[in-house]
Amino acid sequence: MQPFCGVMGVAPGEDGEQSTIPPRAVGGNLDVRRLVAGSTLFLPVAVDGALFSCGDVHAAQGDGEVSGTGIECAATVTVPFDARRDMEITGPAFIAPAPRPLGHWFGVTGIGPDLMGATRQAVQRMPARSAAAAGARPSASRSRWV
Repeated sequence: MQPFCGVMGVAPGEDGEQSTIPPRAVGGNLDVRRLVAGSTLFLPVAVDGALFSCGDVHAAQGDGEVSGTGIECAATVTVPFDARRDMEITGPAFIAPAPRPLGHWFGVTGIGPDLMGATRQAVQRMPARSAAAAGARPSASRSRWV
């Protein structure tokens, strides 16, 4: 079992009370089962101090909480932080442990009004993120994804 936090995010730039349920560019209810211990999550920061929060720990779940359920569990979570001013992040991106021989997964999430919109956004963001991770130009990476 590899438990993970279903909700991870920083405060959005809007005033007032905000729900953690909808995923958004600054995180929220992401439900990415690959974000286990040893992962790195990159989020854009919209307010001074970021105001990170996490919770909704799942012992197990499929990819996304499509049916609205996961196996919930109690957990103590320790999260180190590093402000990366050298990166342009427009939405959640991550590096996570993967089975050998891969070593790690690199991923982005798409946030949209529906599955197609979210998928389109993720596919549009991936070339730039993979190029940045490899130290290459986005155009060099785009041929791999489009």
